[in-house]
Amino acid sequence: MIAYDFEYYRPQTYLDAIEIYEQKTQEGKAPIYYGGGTEVITFARKGLIKTGAVIDLKEISE
Repeated sequence: MIAYDFEYYRPQTYLDAIEIYEQKTQEGKAPIYYGGGTEVITFARKGLIKTGAVIDLKEISE
């Protein structure tokens, strides 16, 4: 279990991902990109990282 709340986004384009990242940075949310690995979840569960926003890049086509 992750012991804190965060916002989760699934943009459809890289431009949307960048826009969300910039907006959340300005809001002080310390956003991170998520590309399908489990490290983000593992690190968050262990308290090694804390973020206010996760931006999932898996839905973006190359």
